[in-house]
Amino acid sequence: MENFKIDRTLLFSEEMRIILAGLHGLDSVAESGRYRHIIDKLSVDHIQKDGDMIIDLSAWDKSRVSYKIELIKTAMDNDEKISFKYFARNGESVREIEPYHLVFQWADWYVWGYCDTRKDYRLFKLTRISELARTGKKREKCDVPQYICDKHFELKEEIQAVVKFDGSLKWRIAEEFGTSSLKFDEDGSILINIVWSDKQSFFQHILTFGHGAEIISPAEYRKEYAEFLQKIINKYC
Repeated sequence: MENFKIDRTLLFSEEMRIILAGLHGLDSVAESGRYRHIIDKLSVDHIQKDGDMIIDLSAWDKSRVSYKIELIKTAMDNDEKISFKYFARNGESVREIEPYHLVFQWADWYVWGYCDTRKDYRLFKLTRISELARTGKKREKCDVPQYICDKHFELKEEIQAVVKFDGSLKWRIAEEFGTSSLKFDEDGSILINIVWSDKQSFFQHILTFGHGAEIISPAEYRKEYAEFLQKIINKYC
């Protein structure tokens, strides 16, 4: 079976292009050659050259997640638990989970599984994981619920604010809030009503726009943001 190749006549060219695009995407983050081996078995060089869809799932620093993906995939193939240190907004913790899915969404990689600490299924971002290891312990045999994105990672919309952005930032506004949000004021600035999860992360995000963003309302957020900025300034005085 070493030199076996799939007869490409069994699939339409468009179907083969879709399959290859997906395989190339997985290969972009794989450290092993498992997906490249499958691509070679398909033996469709002319379709690869003509393909009009490219999927690259790797980050700018591929090494940050590639080895984690390989380790987690190996653990899942062997029905093993994994352990790691996790960095969350409310602090650090050591977790041991039964991994069931590697998930690519919101432009990042996650592992989804049953967390022994929380006694429930949780989603963990790979870039926040360190000291990742296979425990050698077997996963419990159970009926695993279907993974549903919005059920297990739901953004709590707790605050709202009106922010004015400089018109030169329209490229970033379109990227983060959608092109439908590009409504310009008379002076060329962009006013957006933003819904966010909490004030602290909201302030931190607005800060990434530098002097190109100004909180207009509510007045209390505007005042608190000024105090937030003053604390930063004090570090350099």
